[in-house]
Amino acid sequence: MGCQGSKAMAVTQPASRTLLGPGETAKMSPGHHAPSGVTQEPCSERSSESAIGCAAGHMPPMMLRKQRTLTTDRPELDIMVSQFTCHDSTVGNAVGRNCKDVEWKVLFDPDAAPIDIKIHVQEHKLHSNEVSIESNGQAIFRGAGSRANSKMTEDFCYQWPFRGTIRGINEINYFEVCPNVVTSEAWFPATITAQRNDGYFEVTAQQPDSRGFVVNVLYPAVHKADLREAATQRPLNVPESCLMLHVPKLDPLRAVLSVEGELVTHHFGRPSPPTKATEKKKVAFKVSQDRSNVTTNVGHGILSHFVSGQACSITSEVERLMHSWTFQLGPFAEHTVKIVKNYTLGKIITLMVDGDVFVESTAAEIGCQGTAWTCNFSFVGERVLDFEVYKTNTDGAPLDETAHVEERRKYRHECSVVIPNERDLSRAQFFINGIAFRDLDLKPQSEYHEPVLSMAPRVLQQSNGIAVPYKVDHAAPCGILRMTKHIPAQIETTKKAAASFFAWCCEANSSVSEEVPDIVLMDEKSPAGDFDRGQGVTVRRTMRDFVKEHDP
Repeated sequence: MGCQGSKAMAVTQPASRTLLGPGETAKMSPGHHAPSGVTQEPCSERSSESAIGCAAGHMPPMMLRKQRTLTTDRPELDIMVSQFTCHDSTVGNAVGRNCKDVEWKVLFDPDAAPIDIKIHVQEHKLHSNEVSIESNGQAIFRGAGSRANSKMTEDFCYQWPFRGTIRGINEINYFEVCPNVVTSEAWFPATITAQRNDGYFEVTAQQPDSRGFVVNVLYPAVHKADLREAATQRPLNVPESCLMLHVPKLDPLRAVLSVEGELVTHHFGRPSPPTKATEKKKVAFKVSQDRSNVTTNVGHGILSHFVSGQACSITSEVERLMHSWTFQLGPFAEHTVKIVKNYTLGKIITLMVDGDVFVESTAAEIGCQGTAWTCNFSFVGERVLDFEVYKTNTDGAPLDETAHVEERRKYRHECSVVIPNERDLSRAQFFINGIAFRDLDLKPQSEYHEPVLSMAPRVLQQSNGIAVPYKVDHAAPCGILRMTKHIPAQIETTKKAAASFFAWCCEANSSVSEEVPDIVLMDEKSPAGDFDRGQGVTVRRTMRDFVKEHDP
């Protein structure tokens, strides 16, 4: 049971094609009760009764139940199975005889709680099985009876749609809108101000009114088909995906969980840094107002390691029934991968990541070929660069107000655990990005204090590949408006400077005294423009005479 990666054929069609269009109506057969937040829809295509056919978009006669669309504020959807366990009667009395429990925990947003999917199958003779299916603790399957375990009267298929947030929200005239649904010839500059949970968008368009003046027109709900990018004129791309569970009536042990038609065994992953970390560490940059200098809060070694994200080994522990590896992905993400044999009976292996159970199953349940127990998974995370910059107007002139701009760089490290013999885990191997753990560079044991960096933006970009961003304030005055705004201040400054000059002249005149030795400026007998370099007695002009002549 479980993922059935070794028993399933290749999938060619995405599961999302089984969703109904907006004009189709849903039907519900007797004996099916949809819980709150769940819609039920019939499958649009009917063919064979295979599990892979359902995952591929070819449905047998059944009811397709669908959860309400789950949304995230991230522009990319990374659907990861953060935990998978498959237990049968070999694990002891906790499960029971002739029973099987399967559980998946699926992440679609690292900051949101995972979707917990559980299946319990009680096997009986003559292919009579009782099944219970739960999602986040609520039963999503009800068979012929009212008990928790019910007999299946038809195949069961359930969908979890996901939708991400588009890029370019609140960017002025980044999009174009076609408000006329009859003729799609007129496109107007538009700004998407919000993305609704139902898939529509709030848009502010610039259109001419009856007098020919361009005004802002608000549209509360615009379909994505009526929007496009202004620069490329490409249709609006909304990140969407779908998770599908199919449980066949004749053989519920062959249940399949897929993502867009691809088996879920290809989506094992864990967030990095670990979710237990209270705060994600960032690298901060402070940019001067004239953008001539950038200062960081870290030294050269940490910044280079942060940008590269290189994996470094720390330590490893080896026993016959336990093997662990501790390593570092960049300077701030440290992980521990551990395999252990918790059950003496059977061939179930437990793979743990950062102290939590990640995968616990046999080799066949995760689609392994041959006798080796192999699990492929990924560490997925983001490197956050925090820039404190001075705002600029649309002309690029710096303002006096600062703002923070975050740049998020997604990274992914492909990992693999290979166990040739489940009875001797000391021979297991661990790979990161195709490199064996023993071949990784060692993390420095003693960290030394290094001074923070201060450099020009060009040096930062050329040496580390980091470009300093801008924060444009579209409401700030620019052009002639900015000049007119600064004219009163410049006039006031000029008045103060002139008053200071005349005050200095008056003060200089009153301070001239007969007791103060006069300064010889020019000799009377010398040619005009020649300064007296000696102690002349008869002079033509002195400083006192100059002040008296100019005293009003």
